Amino acid sequence: MVVFSEIIKYLKQHLLKLLETRGTGVDNKDIHWVLTVPAIWSDSAKQFMREAAQKVIFPKLLKRSCRELQVIGPLTVE
Repeated sequence: MVVFSEIIKYLKQHLLKLLETRGTGVDNKDIHWVLTVPAIWSDSAKQFMREAAQKVIFPKLLKRSCRELQVIGPLTVE
C-alpha cells in the first residue's frame, strides 16, 4: 500500500506545484479530489485504493473508517 500511497502523493504534489508555478491561485483547499477505479475491480481492490488515497488526500480522517468517504457508483455511458 505504501507504493500506491506514494504515487498518489507524488501526483497530488506535482499538480499543486504546477498550479502554483502557473500562478493560478488554486491550492489544496480549493480542490475536490476524486479518485476513480474501474468498475470491474473487486471490492477488496477498490477498498485498497480508497485506503491508499485516504492516507494522502484525507490524512485527518485516518482514525475514521473509509466507509465514511463518499463513494460514487460506476458511471454509465448511454
